[in-house]
Amino acid sequence: MSAVLAVVVLLHPGVSSAAARPDAQVAATDAKRLVVGDVPPHTTGAFRPFTIPGEIDEADGLVELRKGRTMTVWCPERVARERPDALAAARRFVDSPFLPVGSVSVAYVGDEAGAEILELLGVRFTKHDARSLPPPERTQVIALGPGAERGLGTPAEESAFRQRLATRTVLALPGVDYSLLPFGVARGRETIPGGAASRRATPGSAGFQPANAAGKKPALPGSFQPANAARPEAAPAVPELPVFSGIRRDFEEFLRLAGGLECDVVAGGPAWMLATSPACFAHLKNGSQSIIVMAVAPRDVPAATRAALTRVWCTILANLNVETPARTPDGQPLP
Repeated sequence: MSAVLAVVVLLHPGVSSAAARPDAQVAATDAKRLVVGDVPPHTTGAFRPFTIPGEIDEADGLVELRKGRTMTVWCPERVARERPDALAAARRFVDSPFLPVGSVSVAYVGDEAGAEILELLGVRFTKHDARSLPPPERTQVIALGPGAERGLGTPAEESAFRQRLATRTVLALPGVDYSLLPFGVARGRETIPGGAASRRATPGSAGFQPANAAGKKPALPGSFQPANAARPEAAPAVPELPVFSGIRRDFEEFLRLAGGLECDVVAGGPAWMLATSPACFAHLKNGSQSIIVMAVAPRDVPAATRAALTRVWCTILANLNVETPARTPDGQPLP
């Protein structure tokens, strides 16, 4: 049976709301809580592994759910019994001044194929064409899908569209026209290795690893190089990056189940692009422009691999603070 260990409500660092307003007025807003027990059954939504560097990692099995300005952390009973240090670390976090921020809004540009991906994952978004993007203060994330380039009839309109993207977080969905993206990013194909099979990559495909893994000096700190360069077998599948935080276990599970599957990957791009290996997901950050490329959709992979890949998608979206309401297996929203 689950037990609520703590409910902490904070208005701003160091000030408890209990001293500022009655609990009855708090409702479920501005709250954090720690629960010992099983995570509620769910399909999609803003669930992601709860980690604290050096104290709690993905393997411990703690999970968080953020809904607006509320946050719940679940600690499995097994972990509470066997890892009292992890439980104590989670409780210190709940007692800390950290307060979840509200979710960001998403504008989608593209045809129904891309909109369907977002809808299946529960993402709330507004639809626009390339010439009618809302201003940055109204929409923080621009999702680009197949057909996003339609409506750009002149070079001037295309240039204006690219300028609007230059100050936003861009989520490039499977099937997007990669020519809309900067830095020479392109689409490639790669076969996910199965068992002891070696990687079979098409020319220009883009699994990535740290450039210094082969003893070479990277061009930039943390820069990456093509995976077909000399590399140790233990090269990490997921780079250390906030947008990829918490996906390692599920991505590795997807790779294990998807051995032999040929899928789209992110190819080309600059040496400082960070990507998983294989490059099913990539991140490019240059000044105020941030681009996350999602090359493979859950609907495009075999059923046996779909759950793990869906969790990867949901975790990345949660890391972006995109609103993805959690749902029970029968499709109902979680309370």
